[in-house]
Formats: sequence, structure tokens, C-alpha cells
Amino acid sequence: MIIDIHNHIWTRDYMPETWWKMYSTFFSTYIAGSEHSGTPEEIDRGLFARSFDPQGLDCLREMDEAGIDKAVITAIDGTCVLGQAPKSIEDQNRELAEMARSHPDRYIFFCSIDPRAEGSLDFVNRAVEEWGARGFKLHPNMSGLYPWHEAAYPIYQRLQALGLPVLVHTGQMFHPLDPKFSEPQELDRVLADFPDLTVIAAHLGIASWRELIQVAQNRPNLVTDFSAFQHEAHGNYGRFCSVLRRCIDGFGADRVLFGCDGPVWTLWYTRKWWVDLIRDLPERGTEKASFTPEEVDAMLFKNAERILS
Repeated sequence: MIIDIHNHIWTRDYMPETWWKMYSTFFSTYIAGSEHSGTPEEIDRGLFARSFDPQGLDCLREMDEAGIDKAVITAIDGTCVLGQAPKSIEDQNRELAEMARSHPDRYIFFCSIDPRAEGSLDFVNRAVEEWGARGFKLHPNMSGLYPWHEAAYPIYQRLQALGLPVLVHTGQMFHPLDPKFSEPQELDRVLADFPDLTVIAAHLGIASWRELIQVAQNRPNLVTDFSAFQHEAHGNYGRFCSVLRRCIDGFGADRVLFGCDGPVWTLWYTRKWWVDLIRDLPERGTEKASFTPEEVDAMLFKNAERILS
């Protein structure tokens, strides 16, 4: 069993053109010199176009190739920072919910909306009660708000009452998205005020992983996924193993989750490659960072299975 806790499925009209321009410009620099390198325009027309998956069938095929049994899928509401996407966030959520209903054994739907949007709490209630949402996604950078913003508190209260988790982006993003909103310490107030709410800090805080581990040591309701570390694992396997080992030691093996963050990262590093790398950690590892089969099983599915049950 493998559960991928972090995925997006989109088409071009899920995001405004400001996003695609910003996204392609960043990655043209980030992957310069790799087999996928190119100008922003080439990346936009070529690589990004391959990420559009209107029925979620490409993702399912890649999951099959990788041996991934289930994946969380979610939208991102970046309206306040990036502008209105051609397709409304409500329609995006409905489409993803329909994908999950069409493939109930494979997809797990998390709803997403800017907490400041009019009727956001009603929207979350409807997403849970009518559309089958099993969690909520908050992207502070894309929304331009801190996780502890007062508008988000009624949503957290409702999620806590329902026993549903919130997946929160942590760590820096590319310009001009402001990283201040997603620094790990900004989660601390939420974790303290909602001690029974499971908060999944996405991406292990990226470059701020040390700070995230410090927060986790005082907040047992904080867990993390290490999606978006594919580039690190590919370019410097030893350093990746060291960071993951420190994460497990800091959080505890029962609070670390596997994720792909597709299609953002799966365009460059396939789901199968990522699964195989994690699955092989007990055999490969490094002299300074070793892993047990039990820890790998916990990351690949047991922890997510518990949180999503």
C-alpha cells in the first residue's frame, strides 16, 4: 500500500495567466542545464502543457506505474494574489470532487478556498457534506495571508470538530509570492489554539526544515510531508537522506508522510522514481543516515492511513 498525501490535478484554466508566466520563468532558471531546460516560453508550451489532466486519467496511469494506491487531490485558490482564474474555485473543487467520486478507491478529495472569500465556511461545509471532502488545503503564499488569520479560524474549528486534517503549504515560493506567510513558526498559534486539529505541513518547510522540526517538537498535532524534495534527492542523495533522517528523529516516524506534489514535480521526476527511491532507503541509505523498513512503511502509507481514517 502506498498513499500520496499531496497532489494537484489541473487544466490551464485552473490558474490565471500570471501564474503560468511566473511559474515558467522560475522553472526555466531552476532546471537550467537539465534535460528539460528551455526558455520560459518553451517550458510553458511544452512541459507545462503535458501537466493538464482534465479527467485525472494521466495521474491514475502514473500512479499505477509507481504502485501508488491512493492520492489526495486538491485545488489552490490564489485569487487574491494572482487574480481570478478562468475557472472559478468552486467549479474547480466540484470537478476534483467528481474525479474522486468516479475513482473512490484511488482519489481522496481535499477542498480549497481562500478563507476570506464570502461564504467560505459554508463552502467548506458543503464540500464535506455534499462533495465528500476529507480535508482542506490552505496555501498562505498564494492567498497572501498568514495561517493564523482570523478568517481561517472558523474553518479550523469546523475541521477540528469533524476530525479532518488541513494541508498547509510551508516554505519559500518563487518571486513574487511572499515567503513570509508560510514560514513554519506562523503555524504555531494555530497548532496551539486547535490542539485536536491535525495540520500537515507540506514540503517539510523546504529550506526552513530546521525551523519546522523545532515547531513540531512542541506541537504533537503537527505532521509533515516531504514532497518537493525530489530535486534535492536527485542532485544530492546524501544530503536528502540526512535531512529526512533528522525529520524522522525530530517529528517521530509516525508523523512523516510521503507525497509527490504532482504535477509540479512529477513532470521532472516520475512518481515511480520517487516511490522506488523511498522504498529502497533501508538498503541504500547512507552511513550517517539509515532507515528501517518499518519507518519506510510508516511514511509510505501507515501514517496517512491513520490521519485519513
